[in-house]
Amino acid sequence: MKTTRLAILLVEDNPADSRIIREFLQEIGSSFWAITPMPTLAEALASLKQRRFDLIVLDLTLPDAEGLEGLQQITAARPDIPIVVHSGLDDRDLIIEAVKHGAQDYLVKGQYDTLLLERVLRYAMERQQTLREVQESEMQLRALFEQTSDGIVIVERNGHVLFANPAAERLLNTPTEDLMETPFGFPLVVDETTELDIAGPQGQSATVEMRVTPISWKRQEAYLAALRDITAHRQLQEQLIAAKENAEALARLKSSFLASMSHELRTPLTGIMGFADTLIHEVANAQHRKFAGIIKEAGERLLATINSVLDLSQLEAGTIKVKKKPIRLKPLVQETLVLLDPLAKQKGLMLSLAPHASDAVVHGDYILLQRILNNLIGNAIKFTDRGSVIVEIDTDDTHMHLRVIDSGPGIDPSFMPHLFEQFTQENSGLRRSHPGSGLGLAITKKLVALLNGAISVVSEIGVGSTFTVSLPSVQDTGPLKMVSRQPQRPSSPQDHPRLLAAEDREETRAWFKYILNPHFNVTLVADAETALDLLQSHTFDVLLLDLQLAGPQTALDLLAFVRTTPAHRETPIVAVTALGLPGDQSSYLEQLGFDGYLRKPLTADQLLHTLHKAIEDRRTGPFPRSTRPARRQTAP
Repeated sequence: MKTTRLAILLVEDNPADSRIIREFLQEIGSSFWAITPMPTLAEALASLKQRRFDLIVLDLTLPDAEGLEGLQQITAARPDIPIVVHSGLDDRDLIIEAVKHGAQDYLVKGQYDTLLLERVLRYAMERQQTLREVQESEMQLRALFEQTSDGIVIVERNGHVLFANPAAERLLNTPTEDLMETPFGFPLVVDETTELDIAGPQGQSATVEMRVTPISWKRQEAYLAALRDITAHRQLQEQLIAAKENAEALARLKSSFLASMSHELRTPLTGIMGFADTLIHEVANAQHRKFAGIIKEAGERLLATINSVLDLSQLEAGTIKVKKKPIRLKPLVQETLVLLDPLAKQKGLMLSLAPHASDAVVHGDYILLQRILNNLIGNAIKFTDRGSVIVEIDTDDTHMHLRVIDSGPGIDPSFMPHLFEQFTQENSGLRRSHPGSGLGLAITKKLVALLNGAISVVSEIGVGSTFTVSLPSVQDTGPLKMVSRQPQRPSSPQDHPRLLAAEDREETRAWFKYILNPHFNVTLVADAETALDLLQSHTFDVLLLDLQLAGPQTALDLLAFVRTTPAHRETPIVAVTALGLPGDQSSYLEQLGFDGYLRKPLTADQLLHTLHKAIEDRRTGPFPRSTRPARRQTAP
């Protein structure tokens, strides 16, 4: 293999000294070196322009250059080539100056041999290569510092600036020459991020983030301060905070609007639907009963739409609080079937729970489970014209599976991907065959998701549909509190419980009186002040309180008085409200301490059932209520 010889430029005017170096190099090996002798500096400089050399050996005493003059000129012409000074003077100060001016090493004539000469020449080239690499790294680092958008400032330990890149000049709004060797002016806290407010040239303010790190700079301890302009980021943060506050304000406005609209729509519906239901049972004229039924049905449709819109808005806002606990599902399903059975009977459908239904225990929210069951079973009844609706419950190792099976018309496969979308129905527009807002299944899916469950459907045209809800099950640890209990009704008028009802709407009081008189000894008042006066001298078996009573005193004032007065402390109290937002029932029962909850409009059966159940629960305690004083709050 052919070895490339190193090209050496020997600048030496003394022929004897030049011959000695050439002979020494010949002894080392002529195949390693290619020597070009030049007796003058001018010839050497001309040769450097024409040829490439790997090393220069330079005599400091030349005919056309004396001392360090020749070294300076050659270094200026070719700073990339290593230079070894060859001099007859053994002068330490001269050696030091030569190295400062670019020489890699120094040879004193007559004081070296072949081995020393070879070592000096090779080390000179190695040191030059190392220096070149260091210089390249410094150039790259400097280019990086100068091109980065982040400001870089090097500060010595006494606080004076040693280096600043162009970005720092822009960020600090100070020319680099004014920064150098002057106090930095900002506190340097190591390994912590601080923010600086910098005044701009037009008086505007910029926010600069600074991070300080200790470093070594040119063999001395220093600090590197990295500066970043975060003005836009801070402005974006402020905009996002403002947008969040605006969104929260809009959400509060939306909630307030929905609550207000809920109250204004539900309150008149209470009288409309309540008296329509009364007329259905009391009027002898068949046509008039039919008219009353139409009124009630229209009210129910309007109520269903109101409920769906409110439920969906709360679900999308994420404001529904889920309170999970072990619940035995079978009794809850049975209660739902009892409530929906009249609808099934109207259509001639068989509504039942499968005999093999598991007595599964799920980890869920009672209120949400109630709504899921009402939606699914109610939907099945609505869309099924003949046959049956059957509910099955079974379990595997980890989940409970609830199935609602109907013998309805089935769902077209093309509509299946849209089944759980909002405001969609399989038949819409002029082809619409069933009333409704198209929100029931969308709401149901969101409710199931809140319980960490899943919902699916299998359907066949002409055969029917099966909706399956899968929820996490829990180990059965023994008897649980029953979901409901059939209250014991008084057997004779003299046994009727004493009831105090506070309701500010005249038409609702009239309907309450008509429905409750056969079952209770009823006292009706229109405001909380009158109710409080009565409670000073009378006791009652149950209280029915409208939460939106007009006047300075509220239903919560009544609640607080009852819970803190020994004579009334154990009296059951049922809340009735036209607000009825999702999550309210749990709040009123568990947090405020009511014994029952009714949402307007309500049916006579709901009213009677809730009141009797509240009385029975207080007597037997399936759901013991706290007797601590109710927290003073403003009624919604």
